[in-house]
Parts: sequence; C-alpha cells; structure tokens
Amino acid sequence: MCYRAYGLLTNSYMMTLEEAIMQLSKLRFGVVMGLVKFKSPKIIDELYAQIQPAHLMDYYSLDLNLLEQSIFRAKFLSENLENKLIKGV
Repeated sequence: MCYRAYGLLTNSYMMTLEEAIMQLSKLRFGVVMGLVKFKSPKIIDELYAQIQPAHLMDYYSLDLNLLEQSIFRAKFLSENLENKLIKGV
C-alpha cells in the first residue's frame, strides 16, 4: 500500500489535491508503521501544505487553473519525493 502510494506520487503526470492527500496519508502511515524509511521523514508533513493551490501558484509564480494545478502538483511531488526513500527496509 505505501510503496504503491510512493510510486503514484513520484510517477504521475496529474494529481488532484484530494488524491495527493490520500496518497501522502498512505505513505505517512507506512513511515509511522516502520514499513518505509525516508532520508527526512518530515518532508511528508511539509508536503501537505506545499501542495495546496496557493503554495503551488506562489512556488511556480503562475496563476494556475484546476487542470494546471493538477499537472504542477504531480511535478512538484515527483521532484520533492524522488530519491528520498531509503531502499532495503
């Protein structure tokens, strides 16, 4: 469940806010249960705020519609989660 969430978060082209929150929650559950380890586990908590529409628009300095938000959210998540997982746990 948590590795699938990690795969979706790092490889999606588009992701709605609701889907992103659901997948981050599954990933966080895996961290809490000791199933997954991150170089910096705090990053998951920080991403909850950073994937909100206002934060994305500020980060990319663009006025984004809903479709564009989903695309940029997926890109942002991929950039911030990729290679942060400690493998072999």
